[in-house]
Amino acid sequence: MKPFKSLLMALSAIAILLHASLIVNAAESAPIVVGSKKFTESVILGDVLAGLVRASNKPVRHRRELGGSRVLWKALLMGDVDSYVEYTGT
Repeated sequence: MKPFKSLLMALSAIAILLHASLIVNAAESAPIVVGSKKFTESVILGDVLAGLVRASNKPVRHRRELGGSRVLWKALLMGDVDSYVEYTGT
């Protein structure tokens, strides 16, 4: 049951981030840029997030394997990425 609960929490976080990114970029025609860390699980979750954006008929670009948390956080603050998946409990 715990893995299911963790997955549900992660998907909820993805949905919240997706919603926030769509609101911020709603008026812009530029693609929403999703970043991911330099490990497989992060890349997969980034692909999931990019797929959700694509399913809402928005342009999206997934920048894979950018680095660790600091790199992604800095990219987010600088506007180089619009969102990325962050989670705890590993």
